[in-house]
Amino acid sequence: MNRGKRQRKSISQTAVKCLGQLQHENLVKLIEYCSESKNIMLVYEFMPKGILENHLFKRGVQPMAWCTRMQIAIDFVRGLTFLHSLNANIIYRDLKASNILIDSKFRAKLSDFGLARKAIIISFSYST
Repeated sequence: MNRGKRQRKSISQTAVKCLGQLQHENLVKLIEYCSESKNIMLVYEFMPKGILENHLFKRGVQPMAWCTRMQIAIDFVRGLTFLHSLNANIIYRDLKASNILIDSKFRAKLSDFGLARKAIIISFSYST
């Protein structure tokens, strides 16, 4: 298997592990996945408003109100806070507008966990 195929398989496996074990209102839900030979398919919950990137940068789209933008920011920060908490210990390494999905009520959820990594917590103690 060449490097590119191994990397894609690793990324998909990481996404399945992360989303299969973690549940939070601001993380997209993994509904199902299927792996057959070199093909992997991930099925996420439907997010009718699509990606945040389209609402911010696409021409012809109605601009979002500032209170909606603030709520979206609060939502994805809550998702990040959960991931970075001591319970989850996940480092989310791909924060960008195209990885934030918007539901029908303009609530935000983080998606695309392919680059996420489990954090290794090292405890140091010292006294003076």
